[in-house]
Amino acid sequence: MTWIVAGLIAPLLWALSNIIDQIKVRKYFVENPLLITTLGCFLSLPIIVIITTFYPKVWQLSPEIGLVFSGTALFDCLAFLAYYKALEKDEASNTVPIFQILPIMIFIMGYLFLGETVSQKQVIGSTFIVLGAFCLMADFQVKLFKWSTLGYMMLCCSVLAISTIINRDALEHTNWYTAMAWKTIGYLFFFIVMFSLNKKIRSQCITQMHHPFNIGVLLIAIVEIIGLLANALFMLSLDKAPAAGLAQTLNGFQPFFVLALGYVGYKIAPDYIKAPKTGKHMAFHLFCLALMIFGLYLIY
Repeated sequence: MTWIVAGLIAPLLWALSNIIDQIKVRKYFVENPLLITTLGCFLSLPIIVIITTFYPKVWQLSPEIGLVFSGTALFDCLAFLAYYKALEKDEASNTVPIFQILPIMIFIMGYLFLGETVSQKQVIGSTFIVLGAFCLMADFQVKLFKWSTLGYMMLCCSVLAISTIINRDALEHTNWYTAMAWKTIGYLFFFIVMFSLNKKIRSQCITQMHHPFNIGVLLIAIVEIIGLLANALFMLSLDKAPAAGLAQTLNGFQPFFVLALGYVGYKIAPDYIKAPKTGKHMAFHLFCLALMIFGLYLIY
């Protein structure tokens, strides 16, 4: 039960960050996903301080295992870059549902590389969640996804699937908060490399650091905090779930959360978030939600 609760709160938090991300890339960091990712990695520094203060034993982990987690953080950074490029080109309500291809990729990789198995009932439940998530944002009158959006999101999903499988295997040797600590090392390494080798990024980072309380930087900081909580809950779910694919499947609720939070986002920033749909579209969305809830019931 714990892994399901944690696995449901995580996509709610990620959905909130999706709405904020859309405002970031369209208003404050136009066509500059590398700067967003680099600053986000730098702002993960306080995480190291907090974890070290309360859980100093996380650094007693074998360096070989710890560096595996740090390496997956670099995979995550590549996925972030692709994700931000997709958000530049399309609405969060169109890009986020593509994340639901992740469970399929992870089930396959878990079966091939980790020897994981799931019951037929769980597979059916996962299928309902994935189907509901894709249909949730469907518009049968116009083309739903631009090819470039789809390409960026498929790259993002592929990289995240590899990262998830590696994390799942490495978690056999430790716990989720130790994994988070070592992943943060990877994020800081990405920042150091970009800051040292990319002159343009270095200049932009220094400019942003001279104005640490501007709205753009504050939004990145807020997303980092939300992301930390979501990642911690997901790692907890990944650690306790019967299979990696099951933990990832619960993220199928993220498109619905994006839809719900999109109503709030439209009220706050109508120039950057489209008006939510109503009437028949809303009825269809509720039907999709029912499919997803039924899928969750089958998984549980």
